[in-house]
Amino acid sequence: MRSSTARFSKTLIAVVVLAALLGYLYLQRLTEREEQKQRVFPDISAEQIVELVIKYPSYEVFFRKEGGEWVIVKGLKKLEANGRLISRIVDDIKGLEVEKVIPEGASDLSGFGLESPRVEVVFRTPLKEHRISVGDESPVGSGVYIRVDDKRNVFLVDREFSWNFVGRSFNDFRNKTIISLDTDSVDGLFFRVGETSIELERKGDSWFVKGMPEHVEVDNSRVLNILRTFSNFEIKEFEDEDPENLETYGLDNPQAEVVLHTSDEKKIQILFGNKNENGDYYVKLASDPQVYSVSDFVFDALPKHLSDIRVRRLVNLNAGDVKHLRIKNGDKVVSLIREGDEWKLKQKNGAVRVDQTKVSQVVSSIVGLEVRDFVSDSPEDLSVYGLDSPAVEVAVSSKPGKKGITLLFGKHSEDDGVYVKVAGKEPVYTVEVKALSRITGSLEDISGQR
Repeated sequence: MRSSTARFSKTLIAVVVLAALLGYLYLQRLTEREEQKQRVFPDISAEQIVELVIKYPSYEVFFRKEGGEWVIVKGLKKLEANGRLISRIVDDIKGLEVEKVIPEGASDLSGFGLESPRVEVVFRTPLKEHRISVGDESPVGSGVYIRVDDKRNVFLVDREFSWNFVGRSFNDFRNKTIISLDTDSVDGLFFRVGETSIELERKGDSWFVKGMPEHVEVDNSRVLNILRTFSNFEIKEFEDEDPENLETYGLDNPQAEVVLHTSDEKKIQILFGNKNENGDYYVKLASDPQVYSVSDFVFDALPKHLSDIRVRRLVNLNAGDVKHLRIKNGDKVVSLIREGDEWKLKQKNGAVRVDQTKVSQVVSSIVGLEVRDFVSDSPEDLSVYGLDSPAVEVAVSSKPGKKGITLLFGKHSEDDGVYVKVAGKEPVYTVEVKALSRITGSLEDISGQR
């Protein structure tokens, strides 16, 4: 019995060793096969390619590298090329590898889609010109058939090689970024949508509404997101290079405009016209006759009202930063202090522990409060809103004794809101009634006051 067990153990060890050896040999062969793949153009680097022609059955696109940048040469015109796309094509040519060589006897090129190629790619170096004819994709696997120069062989290469140029239109190869600015260089913005206009100016790292008091606070992160859209302005399509009539596109009387003022006193103006049948908007630069189109999300990024870019968060603190909380609701006052990670209720005879979950929920509700409506930036009479004698006061601070933020809540508005303002600041807002209820609703449970 013992000897048969020993023999079985030795056999099992031999099988495991054999399996490991076979696995190693398989991986070694696979690695060697990868290393032995033949490069189609082993002696060409991307830097050597200075001209490129992509030929389709009905048209061709001619590219030339000038000063390190790719341009499209169209007759006497030179157009900016999509540099990233052309660089990918050049890199793919440089790194093109043969997956399989079809024997020279395979003379029927139509069987590989090479008698009438889908695309021909011609590229030139200072020393030589090369031509790649691209045929059909292989019926099995993930390859595409190509023929190089006048060689009789047909090669099978990875079909990803063709993805950057097969099925492309002429305009796909053009640079669609028509404005490229560093956001830091823009120090003024003007938006107009219909009859509503907003003008912003930058002071340091902050944006302000021109002609408005500084307590009308602008949400800098929202402005930055809008600025990124227009300072690197990418179009969707080239519509008309030399329009005869701007009225066709609604650009004779634009429905919206954006103006970017730069620190070197440049002014860039973008005009928005009508929507086209695809739901995109016609646009043009005031300084350029060409008409383009952009996706509707670009138009949607425009602030339609000042409230679209104003700060809506009432308390500029994170929940974890709040160390002291005081809530006065009528004649009831609750004062809470956080010691370490624990909230305690302040009382005459000391501090007592309270329900941590409920306090955390109240704190989260306070720091999460957002303006629903901007009611008045310079109210003349606070009694109209019940804010001359607030019904509820909520004070939070990051340190006991340190001046924090006090919110004053007044009357209910006619549309299920509550008037609120920040103590020491002028504007009056509304928040949702339920938002205030989440703050005051747990006070009795927390304090024990009934």
